[in-house]
Amino acid sequence: MSVDYRSEPDLSVEEFTALLDASGFDDSYPLGDIARVQRLLRHSDILIAARSERLLIGVARAITDYGHCCFLADLVVMPAFRRQGIGRHLIDEVHRTAGSETSVVTIAGPDAGDFYSRIGMEPRTKGWIKKRTH
Repeated sequence: MSVDYRSEPDLSVEEFTALLDASGFDDSYPLGDIARVQRLLRHSDILIAARSERLLIGVARAITDYGHCCFLADLVVMPAFRRQGIGRHLIDEVHRTAGSETSVVTIAGPDAGDFYSRIGMEPRTKGWIKKRTH
């Protein structure tokens, strides 16, 4: 299977939400709010898509200052394509795009910790969040 990785700053809301839905992504994600999803896509600094024969099979979405920090906001791979190195490659592409001076950080769901450890990312115990009010 051949996988093509590329920057897709104009990724469509429909294609992105279909991937999230098919992947069983966290149900707190605002999939039903098209305008909000459009905003988060358009205000992302980095959008890397993984495609197999034009089919969108994975996406990494990040926000970065290109000099110190890169926040991996979303990483999603279709279940049928997992455990093939696609997630790792998407993160590598995000890091390459953000630059070697950046650290890639993320907040992972409870089922994702093993994946991030397996690919060499280090866990951190300190972190704070101010939750959204809407």
